[in-house]
Amino acid sequence: IICDTKQLKEIFEQNVMVDEVLKKYGNKLIVMEDNNQIKYFDGNSIISINSQIELQEVGAKDIFIGKLVKNYLEKENITEAIKESVIM
Repeated sequence: IICDTKQLKEIFEQNVMVDEVLKKYGNKLIVMEDNNQIKYFDGNSIISINSQIELQEVGAKDIFIGKLVKNYLEKENITEAIKESVIM
């Protein structure tokens, strides 16, 4: 699941802590935070990648998700796929 913090709060609860949910759901969740950080839990630690793309702009999240899927299918490495998806 790929979601932003607003969607995460709608799915779980208003006072949810992003890091706690990431740890609970492991490799099943990617969160795009309001500060342009993209976070996920790789099974050992929470990985935070800074996006060069302003994720709050209209359509930016859709573009990121499309690029992420393409890059993951090519590389089969989620960290590298995210990194390549957020550079301009």
